Amino acid sequence: MTKFQHGNTYYHYAHPAEEFDRNFKLMASMGINAVRVAEIWPGWSVIEPQEGVYDYADLDKFVELAGKNGMEICMGVGTNDTPFWCYYKHDGLRQKGIDGKISDRRVQTACFDHVGYRQDMARFVHNITARYANNPIVTSFQIGNEVRYNVQVCNCPATQERFRKWLKERYANDITAVNKEWGVYYASFDQIYPYASPDGAPTRGITTHYLMTKKFQNWALEELISSGAEIIKQCTSKPVFHNCWGVPNMSGSNYKFAESCDIAVIDIYAVTYGNPCYYQGLPLDMTRTIAGILLKPFWVGETPAGQYGTYERIPVPQKLVELNVIEHIASGAKAVYYFRHKTPKYEQPHKFTGSQPFVRTDESKMDYVKTPKLVKRLMELYEKRFMSARNIKSEIAMLYPTDSLHLGAEAGYGKAQVASVYGARALIASTQRQVDVLDTEMLKKLTCTTIK
Repeated sequence: MTKFQHGNTYYHYAHPAEEFDRNFKLMASMGINAVRVAEIWPGWSVIEPQEGVYDYADLDKFVELAGKNGMEICMGVGTNDTPFWCYYKHDGLRQKGIDGKISDRRVQTACFDHVGYRQDMARFVHNITARYANNPIVTSFQIGNEVRYNVQVCNCPATQERFRKWLKERYANDITAVNKEWGVYYASFDQIYPYASPDGAPTRGITTHYLMTKKFQNWALEELISSGAEIIKQCTSKPVFHNCWGVPNMSGSNYKFAESCDIAVIDIYAVTYGNPCYYQGLPLDMTRTIAGILLKPFWVGETPAGQYGTYERIPVPQKLVELNVIEHIASGAKAVYYFRHKTPKYEQPHKFTGSQPFVRTDESKMDYVKTPKLVKRLMELYEKRFMSARNIKSEIAMLYPTDSLHLGAEAGYGKAQVASVYGARALIASTQRQVDVLDTEMLKKLTCTTIK
């Protein structure tokens, strides 16, 4: 792509069909030229309200009007938004934690380790991709959104079965190899449950069992994205990506997600958290590093237009938002998508005070509207230079070992560990040296490609 994607995320229910045209015109006036849609709303549940019955009326209208207003579309493939009929078709589909708590979140609750559910999901991914694969307004596809297990450790029957299958393949179906490495005495793989499960023998404190459970969970997330990306690529040559979130590698490997896709993408909400420097610095450096190693573009999939969420979040001055976005671009991002351009009529209950984006519900402007207008002006002057720029080779690389991250979190020192990594990164950066932040998989790749 030669054009900077200056984008916005659009939620169907927050801004319904009768507002499509006026919102496109409003976004265009700010310099926004692209929209992410259908990642959650209208997601799978809206598009396939009954099994095998598809309703694309609103989404077709959305794409048509976007094109008429000069917008490009990043088409979400909203697998997170499970249709209600799936829960009735597949018994025990909701994720269940080791504490017995069953996930109740509207999205990201269905357990994707369930074989039958995955078959339904694959059919949906193919259907929506095939519909828009040749539409010139749709220029990229996003598989899922911020994928995660919605419980700390899933202990539902589907995950138990898949965990055992994964272990059998890893240990060549040899239970004695498991016993030797873990320091345990299982008679068969059927006796193994995810770490700290209340079922079977007690396991808390067995380090290798814990690490294997985390490795499995990360692998399951990575496999979900890679399999979805493969289905999309069977239908189109347009780029596909998944947008990561949170602390790198705690929910799948950001590197592995990007490896199976065409773009390295991260969501960065730096201005909404109590420690904005960390949320801006470490994930941004790691994603830039991933893009450099894989020789793929780097995008910011979501960033706030302004203050976002409940009263518990810190107040955010417009200049901090502006600096946040400019740093994304300076780090090499070829696309930046804001979370939302306009306050919705009704906010989600857990964010009940409402978002504060560029304009209010009545379309009166907020101070935050200065940011997209600044970016628009910046690209009018320097777009070709930004889009042709390449990542420079860093002088220093920091290793951020995945196993250490998991063990630190389990021991209760996760935040301190992350802070130490960020602190070291910031200290080096203060000397005007660029830092690459590597995890274990990235180090393996770098070693294989640079050492003969």
